[in-house]
Amino acid sequence: GAVFALATLPVEFNASARARQLLAQTGIIQTDEEKRGVNNVLNAAALTYVAGLITAILQLLYYVTLVGGRRRT
Repeated sequence: GAVFALATLPVEFNASARARQLLAQTGIIQTDEEKRGVNNVLNAAALTYVAGLITAILQLLYYVTLVGGRRRT
C-alpha cells in the first residue's frame, strides 16, 4: 500500500497542476477569488494523497514491529 501511495503522489500533484492550467486557459476561472478557491480545493485534494501516504507508511511500520517483535532485556 505504501509503494502505491508513493507512486500516485506525483501523479496527483501533476493532475492538480494541469487542472489549474486548464481551468485558467479555458476561462472557467476568471477572477482572483475563483483562482484562490480552485487552488484551495486542488491543494486539499492533493493533501489527501499525502495523508494516505503517511497512513500507509505508519501502518507498514506497525506491521513490521508486530512481525519483528520487540526484544525486552
